[in-house]
Amino acid sequence: YFAKWGKGADALIGMKKRTYREVLSRGAAPGVRRVIDIGCALGWSLDAAREAGFETAGVEVSEHAAGEAARRHDVRTSAAAFPAGGFDAVTMVDVIEHVRDPLALLREARRLLRPGGGLVLTTPDLSSPSARILGGRWPYVIPEHVVYFDRATIRRALRQAGFEPSRVGPIKKSLRADYVASIL
Repeated sequence: YFAKWGKGADALIGMKKRTYREVLSRGAAPGVRRVIDIGCALGWSLDAAREAGFETAGVEVSEHAAGEAARRHDVRTSAAAFPAGGFDAVTMVDVIEHVRDPLALLREARRLLRPGGGLVLTTPDLSSPSARILGGRWPYVIPEHVVYFDRATIRRALRQAGFEPSRVGPIKKSLRADYVASIL
């Protein structure tokens, strides 16, 4: 999965870090110090969080990626390895569409949060104009995505997991033209 990024990895790292800074700006309410990123991959998101002054931790199911990220951060292969209520914010960037039981994942994110903590997640929006126009040619229709959400279904899932969504809508993602071309 990570090997396919190849020579474009440096550009991808920059895009991922810029996007994660945008995610942090949405979820970094006053008092947010400890952040855990579920699906932290090789730890680039955690690098961006640390550079912004946050205490970091991560969860990554890929043992290879978790091992790489753990060289720089507290990263484990299971969220259950972290204590309940230990974090001010949980982030999940393009992760929930990869799991077979998204409600279980959301409930685990809820368990990790301190009272009043926040969750920020991103996922492709099945109700987006691009999804409606492109249909089966939408670039997010890939084998690794096992669950899709639109704005209504993600709100419903969040509520079922004990969250009260305050905002559901698009987020600015940092993309380079050559990266978009490779996806299309």
